[in-house]
Amino acid sequence: MGRRNLLGVGARGKFELFRELGVEIRGLHLLRADKSHAVFQADSETPIPNLSGSQQTIGTEADLILSSRILPNVDLTAASSIFLPGELVKSGNLDTWLGRFELSLSAFF
Repeated sequence: MGRRNLLGVGARGKFELFRELGVEIRGLHLLRADKSHAVFQADSETPIPNLSGSQQTIGTEADLILSSRILPNVDLTAASSIFLPGELVKSGNLDTWLGRFELSLSAFF
């Protein structure tokens, strides 16, 4: 069933920078659908702690993904993501940004 009481508005663009280098940019703005109810975790049962204020904006996420075919059957992907907290997250004393970087190697048989 997934997360409950969330609305997401997003956009993405994907293009080839060079012959073998793909770039994808994604953005997602998360809102609470109903301000009188909690935001729930992925199990749809457990409320996310500290997110009980009356604000609606949860935050904004931006992703940058670079991918390249380095061998005929092998792709290398590097991805970075940043989450900027909105009013609801800041009201729960979680006033910090979150970042992530991932590197993956995929082989196709």
